[in-house]
Amino acid sequence: MSRINTVTNANANQEQLALFDAIQQKLGMVPNFLKIFANSPAALRAFLGFHSIANEGSLDAATRERIALAIAQQNTCEYCVSAHTAIGRKAGLDNEEMVANRAGSSQDAKAAVAVQFARALIEHKGEVTTGEIQAMRQAGLLVGETLQLLRETIKPGMTTSALDAVAAANIKRGGGKSNFLGYHGFPATICVSVNDEIVHGIPGDRVIHEGDVVSIDCGAIIDGWHGDAAFSIIVGAADPEDQKMLAVCEESMWRGIAAGKKGAKLSDIGHAIEEYVNSQGKYGILREYGGHGIGSAMHMEPHVLNYGKPGNGPEITIGMCLAIEPMITRGTHKTKVLGDDWTVVSQDKSHGSHFEHTYCIAPDGKPFVLTALDGGKADLGRLGVEISGLL
Repeated sequence: MSRINTVTNANANQEQLALFDAIQQKLGMVPNFLKIFANSPAALRAFLGFHSIANEGSLDAATRERIALAIAQQNTCEYCVSAHTAIGRKAGLDNEEMVANRAGSSQDAKAAVAVQFARALIEHKGEVTTGEIQAMRQAGLLVGETLQLLRETIKPGMTTSALDAVAAANIKRGGGKSNFLGYHGFPATICVSVNDEIVHGIPGDRVIHEGDVVSIDCGAIIDGWHGDAAFSIIVGAADPEDQKMLAVCEESMWRGIAAGKKGAKLSDIGHAIEEYVNSQGKYGILREYGGHGIGSAMHMEPHVLNYGKPGNGPEITIGMCLAIEPMITRGTHKTKVLGDDWTVVSQDKSHGSHFEHTYCIAPDGKPFVLTALDGGKADLGRLGVEISGLL
């Protein structure tokens, strides 16, 4: 019977050697199955390209190997288990941990959620169960309730740090913890951005005044699942142009979520946002920042642009959870980051607005907004979109 040749350093061509070198640098070894893959450098390059994309997400190398072990065991692929056991050791996993991973869990509580989620995808042929989305809904509800409390609390004369304290207390009271605090060194529970500050403002001694545009971004974790949402509000008497900007930004978010239905392409979301914003006047849509995948980590693939042509990118499928967050200004789309390395402001000092919700495609194929108190029923309903009845 014929055999598939195993490519080695001794018989590899220059293209294959370059790929082997990249694998060696990444893994510290070249597993045998990749040496077989190298018979088709194009196929191997595509395979490695997939993993390069995965490496840009928020999961560290050890957690990726935990997931790989769980999936390999679920698929009863003995060779895959062997290969990922070797790679897992190089990533710092010990034997006891890898036994837990193969059983679909982890000794690390945060990693256990990611492993269990990945294994569930395999068990249910890529579909997330209602129970898993219900678990994520708890984090989303806590975020939604916290933002509602902040809407009711904010008033002229308050400091942005006082708002942060309100959010921190409510998240703790609800049995969650902030996924912002400590994230890449961020020092607070929420982001509070005022006027020309569009996103990522750090709460502090700044006093909120009548007529200020205040954008608040909040996230929380419950049992390893993440929620993330934001809103903008004008405190006290409103400038009509600021009020219109907020209305346009919020509506563009809902249009984006409505466009992100099962079977749509990812870029359909950004196209719907851009199309609506541009139809309402001259606003700057931020280019450097956008939405993101969310679930067992706050920021996951894919990145979701707030502009672009429709019909591109991955298909939106059951179980996909996305945070949709348009950010616009009354002037330029160009921004800069202040000296605190966090606060993003408009270059022309024009006021900005930021709205965000986390939504998912439920097992019945319908959307559900996990951070909206009503699941998005009212706002998606008026756009002709029925939300899932499973949550």
